[in-house]
Amino acid sequence: MPHSYSRIWVHAILGVKYRRPLIQPGIRGRVHLILKEQLEHSGCSVRIINGIPCHVHLLFRLNPQLSLAELMKRLKGASSRQINEAAIMPQPFAWQVGYGAFSVGEPELDRVIRYIQRQEEHHHQISFDEEYQQLITQYKADESSAPPP
Repeated sequence: MPHSYSRIWVHAILGVKYRRPLIQPGIRGRVHLILKEQLEHSGCSVRIINGIPCHVHLLFRLNPQLSLAELMKRLKGASSRQINEAAIMPQPFAWQVGYGAFSVGEPELDRVIRYIQRQEEHHHQISFDEEYQQLITQYKADESSAPPP
């Protein structure tokens, strides 16, 4: 093939360190904007970002020049640094060490977008731990598929 083509959509979940509820409604838009800008700076197209105080869901198209592990490392480091430099929270902010990342096919994009849009409503019925376990089961993922720390 004379050219390379890539269109890989990723549904990623970032948890706040210790799952503290730090991303309150008054600053949520700012945190989401920081994440969006960092992803776009890395050459990724962002479709939606939403979440609740203890975690964030992102749907983006992966830049084919980056590995997912490298992107997530950059995203978490740069966004937490920017959040802390902007002093938008009363205490230091950090993401959990790990993350969830699941591939999404084109036919599933609308379903995943609706799922991410309804995060607050969704978490009135289910905890973050339960949600995460359901995603791992749904995507048949396990820790052995995770990149090394």
